[in-house]
Amino acid sequence: MKSCLALVPADSSAAELEPVLAQAKSCNCDRIYITTTADNLLAKKSHKQLLHDYEARRAAAVDFMVLVRPGLTVTAGALSDPQEPTQAELDPTMRALVVSQETLPGGQAINAGRTARGFEQLQLVVVGLVGGGSDSKLSSTALREADAAAAVRTDS
Repeated sequence: MKSCLALVPADSSAAELEPVLAQAKSCNCDRIYITTTADNLLAKKSHKQLLHDYEARRAAAVDFMVLVRPGLTVTAGALSDPQEPTQAELDPTMRALVVSQETLPGGQAINAGRTARGFEQLQLVVVGLVGGGSDSKLSSTALREADAAAAVRTDS
């Protein structure tokens, strides 16, 4: 059975979530493990009150994969300590890792850990930046700032 892992951006908006999971869908895996950031690692995000909690983000990622790939075995877990090995580093059956350009260094670290354990390196499938041009991206922080400003205008 071929396994893949998708590292979901920490504070995924729908615009950021879809391309990462769409790439995971195309990896031709029998099962997928989705990792999303736990709430404790988002404590210093700006406008964190506008972020969905871990369970809502996890459920959205799983629901998306089930919708676009019925019958796929989907498991999800939290990244709560970036210093601890991930499922992708510890599972020798993993074959691919879908990352955003922002999480690519994490993917490279996972491959280093796999090499140290004597496992094959994962194929790193990198999703490009969302929005803007080649140098810019659709920033989830900027989106939250716009939402916060809109909420203030609405309340006034």
